Amino acid sequence: MKRLALILICLLLQACSATTKGLGDSLWDSLFGTPGVQLTDDDIQNMPYASQYMQLNGGPQLFVVLAFSENGQQKWVTQDGATIVTQHGRLVKTLLSGDNLIDVNNLAADPLAKPGQIIDGATWTRTLGWTEHRQVRYATARSVFTWRGTDSVSVGSEETAVRVLDEEVTTDQTRWRNRYWVDSEGQIRQTE
Repeated sequence: MKRLALILICLLLQACSATTKGLGDSLWDSLFGTPGVQLTDDDIQNMPYASQYMQLNGGPQLFVVLAFSENGQQKWVTQDGATIVTQHGRLVKTLLSGDNLIDVNNLAADPLAKPGQIIDGATWTRTLGWTEHRQVRYATARSVFTWRGTDSVSVGSEETAVRVLDEEVTTDQTRWRNRYWVDSEGQIRQTE
């Protein structure tokens, strides 16, 4: 009986080892996806560069750092060297290892340039260019904007009151919704 108790204790202690924990974490991540990067409040406060969290196509949360800000566009770089370009809080270009968003035109007329001035029913039309299985595709996209009420956005322990703006986008082939959380100064704090 003592031998059985000793074996049980050894097995329980082994379950606490880093290797077993790593194996359990890997199994969890393979079943439910990786949570991505999470910074502490101190990390966020002490960050010397403009940075943000980003998640693409349902993947893990990324932490990106602003590499350049030029001509009204922000170029964000990931740890693995991918580049994501935004303008007015909108994704306008990607330089990833696979397929990419290569062009969004008519950005001068984008209502997100002044989100605090958008009225319900505002519209915007542009042409999108992207690659799909290494083939270039284009489509005309039409957007209609609608305010959906108020909410709050939390980054670390800081919470900001925001208004929620929906953008319903339609092309000849598909439709989707973008959502923006806009603070009282008209700054986009979060997008989805």
